[in-house]
Amino acid sequence: MISILAPWLCSGGLLQPEDLVYKGAIGTNWDYAGTALGYYPPGDPGGTADGYPGSLFGRSYHGNSEVTEVAIPQPVVSKTFGSLHLAQTLHAGVDINPDPDNPWCCGPIHVHGLQYLLPQGQQEQGKMYVNWGYYWCCDPYGEYNPTMGWINPDLSDPQPTELWFIDSLPVTRISGYILDIPKAWADAYVQGRYIGTGMFRANEPNSEGGPSLYAVAPWGYGNPPDSGAVVRSTPLIAYTLQHPLEDWPSLCSPSGQCHKCEEWNGAAWLTSGDDASFIIAGTKCLDQCAAAGSHRGTPSNYKFVIMFYDPDDLAAVAQGVKQPWEPQPYAYKDITEIVWHTGYDAGYENEVLGSIAYDREHGLLYIIEQYVYDHKPIIHVFQHEVSSGVGQGTPDMTQDALMVTAAPNPFNASVCIEINHGRLAAANVEIKIYAVNGVCIANSVENKNEFTIGQKTLWNAHDHSSGLYLVCVRIEKKAVTIPVMLIR
Repeated sequence: MISILAPWLCSGGLLQPEDLVYKGAIGTNWDYAGTALGYYPPGDPGGTADGYPGSLFGRSYHGNSEVTEVAIPQPVVSKTFGSLHLAQTLHAGVDINPDPDNPWCCGPIHVHGLQYLLPQGQQEQGKMYVNWGYYWCCDPYGEYNPTMGWINPDLSDPQPTELWFIDSLPVTRISGYILDIPKAWADAYVQGRYIGTGMFRANEPNSEGGPSLYAVAPWGYGNPPDSGAVVRSTPLIAYTLQHPLEDWPSLCSPSGQCHKCEEWNGAAWLTSGDDASFIIAGTKCLDQCAAAGSHRGTPSNYKFVIMFYDPDDLAAVAQGVKQPWEPQPYAYKDITEIVWHTGYDAGYENEVLGSIAYDREHGLLYIIEQYVYDHKPIIHVFQHEVSSGVGQGTPDMTQDALMVTAAPNPFNASVCIEINHGRLAAANVEIKIYAVNGVCIANSVENKNEFTIGQKTLWNAHDHSSGLYLVCVRIEKKAVTIPVMLIR
């Protein structure tokens, strides 16, 4: 019962920027490419010995719909293209456009995102989902068009599907990055919609006030859905001009203007045991837009960053407790010193970072940097620790186990919350009390670093009415939620 009411209140820890460790870069032979990258776990079965299993699918030529599959070599920490290991081609480029003779308003559509998913619904094999969009377009760029399809990952016979609409959303909200949403989370909050899609390209019609994220499940509409089918979505992030992405105070000045020059081209949902984070990578502007050097404003001061979002905030949106524009990043990882930034002309800095692919099993994150050497992109590689986790509420007998009890329960007026944790004295402890509607009504912890093993905290509920409450305890990256019942 509690997990249905508000499990997102204390569902686990958050991955932090320092958890992503840079491993180096990979070279490619792709010309004018970088807007689509997808990880394929079964690919390159003989390449597991180097620690980088699977293969990568990518759009291999700028301006068309050609997709190539490559092996993943070991990355090298260097800023010299000749010293990088090149991704070797496993399958040469294949045009996967299902209808090349029927372009949109201003020319051919292009592959903007790739994401593999195991068989769903009536499918007999896994599919590589494809987001389609324009590179640039005549007005109105924000027109409504079908944007999503899938292909077979065997590029010798990809069988591209016709395309489908995502609700009545414009191209500029849903035709960019595409990612997989963890199954347990998607089952709990978005009715098994395991695909996430979104986009943000500044100053385009209908792009609104920041990057977006919508959860979809196309397999529920046919195998495949009919051409032009309308696939329903659940919004998780949807900023507006009145409620934009907030500027990160430590990065941007003056506040409230910086997002107008930004571009966010890659996203992934990271998980490590019970810890998780939704991330988006791109160009973070640090001041107001300079005069437009193209059809958008261009940044005069910027950083290349990865934004970290709390999945609990997205769950709150899915449950209707928060509005889609309310989630904001809780942290940024500045990767400006890692990015080469050698191939772009001044004024196009917002396009430097491209698509993202993610190997969840091994914690490997692949981020494209476009136009690095002779119009060829490179792929930056990061890795986070992978943990199986013990799951919320599951007994864990290690020294880092977190056990929380409350007595008496039910209670009248006050309840004693007892915390046991192997390293409690040095831990960062947080205790919050929530009503079942998701509102935090009390924070009973002060002087967190003074806690000792067996510390007992008394919550005085004299000012609150009878009912069910949730006690959420976080220690470092572990979290436990328990119910308590106040009876007058």
